[in-house]
Amino acid sequence: VLIVLAIQNIASAHRVFAECTRILKPKGKLYMVLNHPSFRVPQSTSWGWDASHGVQYRRIDRYLSESKIKIQMHPGGNPHATTISFHRPLQYYVKALGKSGLLVNDMEEWISHKKNEPGPKAEAETRARKEIPLFLFLQAVKDGA
Repeated sequence: VLIVLAIQNIASAHRVFAECTRILKPKGKLYMVLNHPSFRVPQSTSWGWDASHGVQYRRIDRYLSESKIKIQMHPGGNPHATTISFHRPLQYYVKALGKSGLLVNDMEEWISHKKNEPGPKAEAETRARKEIPLFLFLQAVKDGA
């Protein structure tokens, strides 16, 4: 089963995991890609610039609290076109998968390959993008013989 950038838009993620368990054969795998729950919390994380040290950093205002966030689909466009995103900390996913009978057996943290605009901050921005992952890959396997 493959879930790509969708689970954070589903209210009942635990039900999705239960259904994945139901349809997977023993030792079957779930592959999931999501916005990194540690570094991409909608409306609670942002890039910042420390001019005194010449460093680009990722600001995190909230992480452990689960939240439901309304997001404008086209910033600067129709303000009524919105979607809902659900933030859950990393431990939520590991525990919910486990309770569903899926055991996390691999994880990768992926960086953004976005290219920076040239300028005085470009080197620091590139360094930060290479160090702070914005996406998370989880692989889970169905328990069983």
